Amino acid sequence: MENDLVMQPAWLPDTDEGYNQLKGRAVMSSDGEEIGEVAAIFHPPGQHKPGEKTHYLLLDHGRLTGPDGGEDLYMSETAIQSVEPQQIVVRWTRDELEHEGWRGRPDLISDYRQS
Repeated sequence: MENDLVMQPAWLPDTDEGYNQLKGRAVMSSDGEEIGEVAAIFHPPGQHKPGEKTHYLLLDHGRLTGPDGGEDLYMSETAIQSVEPQQIVVRWTRDELEHEGWRGRPDLISDYRQS
């Protein structure tokens, strides 16, 4: 019996260029609400391996309205549930995201490379 289930491969870039392909994509909550758009990628210093999840994405045009709402939102790569051709889907609903702590530049990325 043939397996009809088609699985999308996991997104595991291993170069800065792979991450840079996310620029301009919409970021959606798990319940289908748009959160923002990827404006920049912050790459950690040194070498990184696929799956380490150490990058940050800067979202412009943030559409959160709670205490963590605002124009610029910084999202850890760990929030990514899936990467699709036109968008990125995160692990939380819009309501859950209102309090995830994405507003403001994280101190730890001061040594990161921005692209």
